[in-house]
Amino acid sequence: MAPKSKTQKEAPAWDLSDLPYKLTFVQKLLLKFLIPRARLAVAARETSKSGLVRTIHKLRTVCIRLADQMVLEGRIPTPDLLYFLTFEEIGILLKTRSPSLVLKAQRRLRLHPELDKVKYPSLFVGVPKPIMTAAKRIEGDFEMKGNPMSQGVAEGYARVVPTFEEAHLIRKGDILVTTATDTGWTPYFPLLSGVITEMGGPLSHGAVVAREYGLPCVVGADGITSMLRTGDYILLDGNTGILRKLAKTADEDP
Repeated sequence: MAPKSKTQKEAPAWDLSDLPYKLTFVQKLLLKFLIPRARLAVAARETSKSGLVRTIHKLRTVCIRLADQMVLEGRIPTPDLLYFLTFEEIGILLKTRSPSLVLKAQRRLRLHPELDKVKYPSLFVGVPKPIMTAAKRIEGDFEMKGNPMSQGVAEGYARVVPTFEEAHLIRKGDILVTTATDTGWTPYFPLLSGVITEMGGPLSHGAVVAREYGLPCVVGADGITSMLRTGDYILLDGNTGILRKLAKTADEDP
């Protein structure tokens, strides 16, 4: 559902004269040298990521065919179990049938949904410990601050999409609320009026693509996918990083 009102800013041109403070002559020279190279580096980074995604897709296609063949041969009961085996274990199952390995894969499959919910701190020393106090949905208005990554302000309905598997639910005008994005999300950006992610930084995929499309973007909004739900009316300020849930709700399911 399209937002009722929205204000967006075009992506910044990065003119040195726009900086809020005065630069020395040496600083100007350094920036003029570094900025074009930084742009090329970001483009190269996205190109390499695209190549990686294509390679992974080919490997995944091979795995799908292998899983189907192993089911036909009676080595595993269902194709999805292949993804819960190590390469070494797959090699063993290709040579001989092993009920114990199948049981191990089934146990991992059962545990996966619970383990997938566990959250860990972004920064840690040594072995990370799970965050025991998970964020919960907040009823009523609230405000939080993230890290602004692309300028502009958007006001409209949230589309909470924690995983890419639910990306097909995105509609034109939505403000995307998700954990993080990668190249697979790029085709959905033209539909959006803003982007909010729990993870990321200045060079993260969501921030880079949001700037390219002139979309306001805030990252580092920890727990936001739990605090909001699809249909909540929110304000996203890409200039300050402020996120605000407003009293208004959708008149119909967006």
